Amino acid sequence: MDLFNQLHNLAEERANQYPLKDYPGKQKFKKKLSEFADLIIKQSENVQINEQALSLCEKFRNNPVFICGYYKTGTSLLNSLLDFHPQAVVLLPGSKILFGVNHKAEKLSQDEFFNYLAREYIQSLYNPTGHLPIDLLDSMRTKKYTEFVAYLRYFIKNANNKKELLSALPCALFFVNGQFERGDIPAIWVEKSVTNERHIKTAKQIFPNAKFIYIARNPYDNLASIKRWYINSGRKNVSSIYMYFTGLKKSLQNAEENQSNNFISVKYEDIVQNTENEIKKIANFLNINHTDSMQSPTIIGIPDRPNTSDTKEKNREASGVVLTSRVSKYKQTLTQREIKNITIIFSELIKKLGYQLDATSSKYKFLILLPLKLKVEFSTLLLRIRNRIWFLSRVLYALEKFGIENTNSEETKDHYNRYYR
Repeated sequence: MDLFNQLHNLAEERANQYPLKDYPGKQKFKKKLSEFADLIIKQSENVQINEQALSLCEKFRNNPVFICGYYKTGTSLLNSLLDFHPQAVVLLPGSKILFGVNHKAEKLSQDEFFNYLAREYIQSLYNPTGHLPIDLLDSMRTKKYTEFVAYLRYFIKNANNKKELLSALPCALFFVNGQFERGDIPAIWVEKSVTNERHIKTAKQIFPNAKFIYIARNPYDNLASIKRWYINSGRKNVSSIYMYFTGLKKSLQNAEENQSNNFISVKYEDIVQNTENEIKKIANFLNINHTDSMQSPTIIGIPDRPNTSDTKEKNREASGVVLTSRVSKYKQTLTQREIKNITIIFSELIKKLGYQLDATSSKYKFLILLPLKLKVEFSTLLLRIRNRIWFLSRVLYALEKFGIENTNSEETKDHYNRYYR
């Protein structure tokens, strides 16, 4: 059986197990995706690019838009609503331009950086994060994949500064996502990664014209969505959602500290309940036209279903539709104790964002809630200590097994800073 059929069969197996994080064929699927990436990179060496059209990228490569927000706040939804816009090149969710890719650009040689980014994105285009395997560029013909890598190689090889290096990805994607064929003339490119707001200062230094959209969500619904995400993905320790309490609080504070003329804050509830008006507001902020495509979520033009943590196969019929079913439904998921804890930790932020405190927990007196607040803060501290110990043990194990030059300790630190600080 050839590589493409093997990949197809493994993708079907993954789809049957989705959204479980760990399943029997996971490592085999990753291995075959890696082999597929190697094949595409090799074949791309003989691909001719359209040099006369390269100047089209100059119209948008200096104008990024970074979607910011915490886990399960609707960042993927907004990314998908902008996806098919003729004036925007929209990257896949979780492209990590501001931290993962930026970090690699600083540490790797030009050739190493190209190979890293090409391999990562080829695999993401076949099996995008947070989705069933989609094979977005049709691997059976390979043409789009090889063209993508050929353009990526060109833009990285000819980059003269960090700005051009980090914008190589949207430039390459423009030539294979259908926009170049349709004659679209983009004015911006869009990148969404969770916790982008932590890197706004870095983004402004590299891209002075950058704009930022921060999405806030009712913390009760937000934490309920995270809890369902834990359960549906097969995680055993559901109680560890408490470590997200301080992360969400920090995310909201970071957004508040970075307000500027190029920054806009929107609410998840407004997007899903009043989609047309809210999207018009966002389009006006981005200086792009409002189009009908902004009403339906897509991923590189394919109908998507990004705004639900209930990722069971029975909900696939919701593709291409903005769902409203998860607004103010947190009591179906959270325990009364969890609701009280959210009220304690986020009371000031909940009111500042314009949401209502839960009536069943806001009636408690301060002196009664104080012990609960101290308990939650102490539990969060214990989780952070545990995660630091885990991080150190992982680095020490890598040092012992592989030697210091092969530890990938910077990757470990980046993963740690993103998920556990």
